[in-house]
Amino acid sequence: MPASQPKRVKSKRITRPLLIGSESWPLTPSLRTSSTPADHTKGWRVYVAPLPRHPHLTSYIKKVQFKIFHTYATPVRVVEEPPFEIRETGWGGFLVDIKIFFVPEAGAKPESRTHFLQLEPYGDAEMREKQEKEGIVRSEVLEVVEFNEPTEALWDILTSEEQFLDPNRKKGKGKGKGKGRASQAEEVLPGQGNVDLPARGEVSRETEKMNLEMVKKATAEVAGLKTETEKRLEEVLRGIEELKAKREGGVGHADGTEAKENGETAGADGEVATNGDSGENAVREGAEDNGVMESREAMQGVEVTG
Repeated sequence: MPASQPKRVKSKRITRPLLIGSESWPLTPSLRTSSTPADHTKGWRVYVAPLPRHPHLTSYIKKVQFKIFHTYATPVRVVEEPPFEIRETGWGGFLVDIKIFFVPEAGAKPESRTHFLQLEPYGDAEMREKQEKEGIVRSEVLEVVEFNEPTEALWDILTSEEQFLDPNRKKGKGKGKGKGRASQAEEVLPGQGNVDLPARGEVSRETEKMNLEMVKKATAEVAGLKTETEKRLEEVLRGIEELKAKREGGVGHADGTEAKENGETAGADGEVATNGDSGENAVREGAEDNGVMESREAMQGVEVTG
């Protein structure tokens, strides 16, 4: 009968960030041993490490395999407890193949990563100067592992406070359980493929709290930017209204000048009209004078007839 599949938490994802990096330092005479090759000038280490204030890697990582340059003795090395790192000496950098094996509760296949072992100072002039001054060349990359629809067992582990406990303290809880976990982890063989993981996932309560605080802070910053943008928009609109008012005022002034000119024309016409009235009055007065003369002549005629 095939083994029963572990129950999984549907529609949930768990995400864990970790650091993959290396450090190198000058191999001074005090650091050399009788077995150190004469041409080796640097000491170095390659590691997989948790972020500060994050859960211990042992809550979900069983072991880490490092594959270094083939000229080293035992180029494939497996580290089964923290710190997950290897140390060596050398004279040149190269790519390190890293394979991460998860605890059996995860029910997940191992994942592979690569990291370039940087031995010489790199970066801009300021960065290289700092590395030379400190005597350490450090190269780190933030990586993320995610579990899509994790098993119920892994969900319980990665949502409990136990994941933050010191791994050395947890070892005292029972060696039998640890052996069982080790034997199951060995069943996951290299070459079985890597897990294709979704783009996001669930986090622990502490990380979730930190993320919520970051979201609140970002929301406040966005609200502030929105208010500032609205203020600037109001100022721009106010400026546009002022420009429109000034422009309309200029047109009104021109109309006023025209009205004034029309008024002057009207005044001139008024003078003509006045002159016309004066002529009419003159005619009227002439007519009245003629009437008086006719009356006088008529009176004279009567007198002559009589």
